[in-house]
Amino acid sequence: MNYFKLFLFSFRPFRSFRLTAGLVCLLWLGALAARATDRYVSPYGTNDYAGGYTNWAGAATNIQDAVSKTTTGDKVWVTNGVYYFSTIVTNSFSDYAYASGARINTALVMITNGITVQSMNGPTYTIIDGLIEGSSVSFASRCVFLAYNSSLKGFTVRNGRYNSEHWMVLAGAGVRIHDGGAISNCIITTNKTSHGGGVAITSSSIGSVYNCVISNNEATAIAGGLYIYDPNGIARDSIICDNMAASDCGGIFINAAGFVVSNCVVTRNNLAGIEIYTSGKVVNCQIVSNTGTKGYFWYGNGDSTATLLNSIISYNTGYGMYFGVNNVKATGIVRNCLISGNSDNGIYVDSTISNNYATIDSCTIVKNNKGIVCQSGGKTNPFTASNCIIYSNAPADIVFANAANTIFYNSCATNNLPATQGNVNNNPQFVDLANGNYRLRANSPCVNTGTNQSWMTNAVDLGGRARIRYGTVDMGAYEVIYNGTIFKF
Repeated sequence: MNYFKLFLFSFRPFRSFRLTAGLVCLLWLGALAARATDRYVSPYGTNDYAGGYTNWAGAATNIQDAVSKTTTGDKVWVTNGVYYFSTIVTNSFSDYAYASGARINTALVMITNGITVQSMNGPTYTIIDGLIEGSSVSFASRCVFLAYNSSLKGFTVRNGRYNSEHWMVLAGAGVRIHDGGAISNCIITTNKTSHGGGVAITSSSIGSVYNCVISNNEATAIAGGLYIYDPNGIARDSIICDNMAASDCGGIFINAAGFVVSNCVVTRNNLAGIEIYTSGKVVNCQIVSNTGTKGYFWYGNGDSTATLLNSIISYNTGYGMYFGVNNVKATGIVRNCLISGNSDNGIYVDSTISNNYATIDSCTIVKNNKGIVCQSGGKTNPFTASNCIIYSNAPADIVFANAANTIFYNSCATNNLPATQGNVNNNPQFVDLANGNYRLRANSPCVNTGTNQSWMTNAVDLGGRARIRYGTVDMGAYEVIYNGTIFKF
């Protein structure tokens, strides 16, 4: 018997099924592709409205004209040019229940149907401008409104100005993302409104910022750079710099448990670099050289959790970090961070009117004007520091001011640490203190003298290396690797 023929015969029905299923999938994908249409915008187009702007010759000269022709899934391609506008687009959105129903939102470009608007050659060459053409006067409108999973890619967005009857509608003079949407590879600059001069992300759907520069924007109230209120989402691989606000923070304001700021540089903003009002998460960021009062500020409002991981908070004017002034239970967590060179306290903990719980794990706190200042006022929940190095802060590494319920263990400082609970009061032996290399020498008293914690499993130190390498964690933000060790990150 020919078993090979029998084998093939027995699988013919299955092969036929696979072929049929494959054809169905291809036809389905083809139908999707057929429904999506590319449309074009160029300063030199002929505005072929009847043809739908579907080629460069008939391109729209106004971005909104092409957007208005789209359906979900379409893409609008925009070539080089500075795009000014003569018409403001309006739309009504129910922002929040307490906002008394729908509010009128306006923008020069209104993108609300799940499409992508993308430049051909990036933000240097493709500009959405809020000025009246040929004038230095603003059109008095937000530049871009994004909603319902729409995207904006590769633009400079500048000179937006926004006024409205309600602060939530005011948010975001450069770009507002509402109920889902994303901007990427954009420069958002010289925009001004009350909340989120550059960008505002609102509502509970996912809003995202990728690979953007948000700079030189202004808020007459909160958050000159990026204002985040109640969404899930992420701001990643971006620079937020040189923004100003009249109150709270110039850089990023977060009031959203599901929002993450990751791999961002937050610098030269006034008042504070980042403020977390209730909940939020900051990971792998550099919060440096912000001016005013604080680098990182956690307000601790409500039953909330704010998390700061694997970040550098350095050379800020005022406090490096400021914890908690509200009167409701909240939790603040800081791990694997370097807090250095700030002009006031490295960390200031104010629990005098609150029951906030703050915990600092595996951090290096060095060369600040006082390392940690604890002022708990005898409140129930403690401030706890573990596996930390607090060193070379003048005039003192640790200052207690009515600091009941303040706990340090397995940490290193030259003053005010009890010799119990695994603490040491010795020089930690940094590799090069004078030049800012805060890794530990092999003979450091902080090597293999921390206490292991559950979060350290599969975690990395501030340099991206395994958090526990030789069985017991080191104190501070960095793990030692002995000479001659063959290792992987």
